[in-house]
Amino acid sequence: MRQKTITKMYIRRRRLGMTQSDLGSTIGVTQPRISLWETRLADLPPARRSQIAEALGVDAETLLDDA
Repeated sequence: MRQKTITKMYIRRRRLGMTQSDLGSTIGVTQPRISLWETRLADLPPARRSQIAEALGVDAETLLDDA
């Protein structure tokens, strides 16, 4: 069984009260894509990392590590 990875992106998004759909709408991607990035089932492209960081009010480097 695969252990769930908690990402800093997930934690920050939740603290802001945003849904995956909210974040996806903000940066122009679908909710399933946000889910894949949060669970690390897909790589987060550097350009998207910058957009997400801006939407979440953090530095892009903050999103690189697991929580």
